[in-house]
This record gives sequence, structure tokens and C-alpha cells, in this order.
Amino acid sequence: EANRFMKFATAAYGHALMMAFGTASVNPSMLRKFGGVALDRHAICNHTGVGEKDVALTNLGLDEDPNCPRHFVAVDRSTRSVVLAIRGTASISAALCHDLVAVAEPFCGGRAHHGMALAARELHRQAMPAVVDALEAHPGYGLVVTGHSMGGGAAALLTTLILHDARATKRGFG
Repeated sequence: EANRFMKFATAAYGHALMMAFGTASVNPSMLRKFGGVALDRHAICNHTGVGEKDVALTNLGLDEDPNCPRHFVAVDRSTRSVVLAIRGTASISAALCHDLVAVAEPFCGGRAHHGMALAARELHRQAMPAVVDALEAHPGYGLVVTGHSMGGGAAALLTTLILHDARATKRGFG
């Protein structure tokens, strides 16, 4: 299953970086047909095997929130999972502002890397409504939070935050 969900993590980089990784190919007619974010959605579906209607939310556009890594939410029917996939660092400015600032801060009763904690909180705010909607629409499905590089750290902290919130409110997840 790790290999399956790593495909979601790499798909969060979008079509351009997936092409650089050698995991996607785009010909000029596809670029004209789909364009920008729609092409990313198409690449996500081809790379992961999910249907276009199963990609519930995409935040892969050019107007990136510096505190929230690019991500998408998808329903993976083959594993009966709702997947939140988080992209890792893809720019020098993001690396300088978040990755290399290795300052710890309080987080869910412990301490966490400042940049990853900030990303986890923003992901919680921005992506969780779509995650909750997808879980409610697919009873019995579990939640998988995955990411690559800095996105993997944010995924781990977001999972901690979700579990921390669930315990505090006595709700279960997935």
C-alpha cells in the first residue's frame, strides 16, 4: 500500500514536475485540450488511477499560499480510502522560508518543526472540509494522509492534529 499512496504524494507535484520525475508525459495537444490546473487533475487521475469525479479538491494552482503546501483530496475506491496528498518543497524560496527554519514550536502537547506545523494547521483549515465531505459521502472509507519531503512532515503533523482534535471532541475518524 505504501507504493500506492506514494503515487498520490508524487501526483501532488502536478503535471510539470511529474514529467520531470518521468512519471507523466504530456503532449502538446493535451496541453491545449486541458490547460493548467485541469491538466494537473488529468495527470493526477492517470498517475493514481482514480476517476476525474473522484478528485474532490485540488489546490495545485500557481497562486500558492506560502503557508499551505499544494495538495489534493481524492477518493481511492480501490483501497476504500479518502486520500489527502501533500506536495513537498518545490522552490528555493519555500525551502528558505520553511524548510531551513528549524525552530521548534509547541504542537499538540509536544514540539514540532515550525514550518511543518504551520503547514499542518493551514492544511487543516483549507483541506479538512473537503476531506470530511468525502468521508461522509463514502461511509466505511478510511483516511490516508500522505506527502513527499516537507509534505511528508506536514502529513505526519496533520495526522497528529486530526487525532488530537478527535480525542478532544470524542469523535472518531475513518
